[in-house]
Amino acid sequence: MTASDAIRWARRVRGERPPAALDEYLSGFEAFFNDYAGRVDYWRTRNPGYHSTIASLARFYVPRGARVLEVGCGTGDLLASLEPSEGVGVDLSGAMVEQATRRHPDLEFHHAAAEKLELPGRTFDYIVLSDLVGYLFDIRAALDQLRALSHPGTRIVINWYSRVWQPVVQLLEALGLKYPLPLLNWTTVGDIENLLRLAGFETVRSRGHILLPLRLGPISRWSTASSRTFPCSAGSCGPTGSLPGRSRSRGPGRRA
Repeated sequence: MTASDAIRWARRVRGERPPAALDEYLSGFEAFFNDYAGRVDYWRTRNPGYHSTIASLARFYVPRGARVLEVGCGTGDLLASLEPSEGVGVDLSGAMVEQATRRHPDLEFHHAAAEKLELPGRTFDYIVLSDLVGYLFDIRAALDQLRALSHPGTRIVINWYSRVWQPVVQLLEALGLKYPLPLLNWTTVGDIENLLRLAGFETVRSRGHILLPLRLGPISRWSTASSRTFPCSAGSCGPTGSLPGRSRSRGPGRRA
C-alpha cells in the first residue's frame, strides 16, 4: 500500500458508513496500520508536543511500578514511559507489535483486536486506551473484554479527541502536520461514560486537558494550563477527555 493509497482509503472510510461486519473492519484497519507503522515515527516528529503531553498526562494518572495494560499500544512508547512493573501492550497491527517488541524488549506485546482481546488469568492495576476509541468498530465490545482483565481496584484511563477538534484535525492534515487516519467515531464524554457503565465500570473523573493539538510557543503553554479550569465540560474544552474508570462489583463477594 502506497502512502497515497493509504490516505485515500482513510478518507474514504471517514466519509462512508462504518463496515458492516467486524471481520471486514479488522482486515482493512490492520492493513492500514501495518502500512502506517513504517511512517509513524516521521509523523510523530512533525508534532512532538502533543505526544509528549499525552505521556505526561498518562504518568499523572498511572503511578510508576503498576501492572499496566495498554490497548492500542502502537510502538509501545507510551507504555514504556509509564515504567510499569508488568507492562503488556496489545495492538491490531502486527507490524506495530513487531516494532514495539524490538524497541522495548522488557515489555510484553500481543497482536490482537481490542474487541476480541483475551489474556486468560491476567489482571492489571491500570488499563490505558490512548487515542483508541475513535478507531474501534465496537467500543462496547472492547470495554466488555476489559472486565475479565480487571480486579476491583483496576482503573481504566481513556483519552480521545473531542468533537470540537474535528475541523482542527482536518486543518492539520491539510497543512501536512498530521497523517490522515481512519477515525470511525467522534464520541462525547457522555457517550463513553454510558458505555463504561454498561460494561460494568463507574467513572471516577472526567476532564479536558489539552486545548490545542500542536505547539504554538507561549500560546500552547497558556492553553494547556487554561484547559484545566476552562468553564465547560471535559469533552468540549479539550481534545482529550481523560476518564479514569474503575471496576464496579455487582453484589456481595461477586465481581462482574
